[in-house]
Amino acid sequence: KAVGDTEVAVHVAPEHLANGQHVLDLATAALAYYDSVFGPYLYDELDFVETPLSLAYGVSWSGILFIDSGQLALPADSLASLDFTILHEIGHQWWGGTVGANSNDHTWMVEGLTNATAVLAQSAIAGQQAATDSLYGWIVGPYLNLLDGSGDAVADISIFDQPVDAPLSTLAYGKGALGFLAIRIAIGHDAFMQALSSYADEFLLGIADPDDLLAAFEAASGQGLDDLWVYWFQSAVTTRADVEELVPQIVATL
Repeated sequence: KAVGDTEVAVHVAPEHLANGQHVLDLATAALAYYDSVFGPYLYDELDFVETPLSLAYGVSWSGILFIDSGQLALPADSLASLDFTILHEIGHQWWGGTVGANSNDHTWMVEGLTNATAVLAQSAIAGQQAATDSLYGWIVGPYLNLLDGSGDAVADISIFDQPVDAPLSTLAYGKGALGFLAIRIAIGHDAFMQALSSYADEFLLGIADPDDLLAAFEAASGQGLDDLWVYWFQSAVTTRADVEELVPQIVATL
């Protein structure tokens, strides 16, 4: 199925053809959305391949995405995790794919941004309720569990230095995503999307660092964002109350 000059294909086991069609329909809608807001996808083919995965629902490489067989075996009325996996992994075609970053030292730059933009993509494609469900299920819930358990930790930490009681996955995918969505609230949706479009263009097939991403948000908004940036990504002072104040603002703008 074509999206512009890109042919999207889904390769699944025969018993998963119905969910494979669902993946194809969602993937083409998502690719068209990302194309329109972050710049065109570079390649003329994008393949989704079913495979058994361990500790992951999906894995993204440039031009090919692996989807766990267990996700493709889900009942037709229980595809929420499959849907968000597709949106997240397509987001990686930009964040971490054509726009590089050191994901070992700054995992949140890739995973947090990808989760944040996947929520926005889902809102545009499937509506506010679906995006809100994913926001709580994939971002807010895991991070609140961390806050209630071991307490906060710094998101901008190397994979080699992550604390035992604060999984980097929760910090990168959860706190990191909330930080980007907090920036969106602070500067507005249009400036946020313009920043990411400019960032994607400037670092196309390059490697960006956190200062480059911060500079893109500040240039698009005309605002100094150091305090907000340090608060979400470089500090460990966030509380449950902070999250509970932020999240309704995010939901109201989806």
